[in-house]
Amino acid sequence: AAAAKKAQTINITIDKTKVAFKTVKKKAVKVKISAKASGKVTYKIASTPKGGKKKVAVTKKGVVTLKKGAPKGTYKVKISAAAKGSYNAANATVSITVK
Repeated sequence: AAAAKKAQTINITIDKTKVAFKTVKKKAVKVKISAKASGKVTYKIASTPKGGKKKVAVTKKGVVTLKKGAPKGTYKVKISAAAKGSYNAANATVSITVK
């Protein structure tokens, strides 16, 4: 039988989890997420507040841009690490709140 796969850990650092609405009202705000894992890491916007879908983007390097006028609420970014070697795939979610 194949050896049991191990759980993979995703180590995440995020430069800020809260953004002031008065700031994002005037200009776009960038939030940098850095995730390290054994497998290839990908980032995806998982959820946004109502009206926020067109106001947020994330690069493949994990830089989230809250565009000017992004509505108040919680933006969730899903971080996935692909399975690699003896490790299973793993997922994590980080939240950025505009208030």
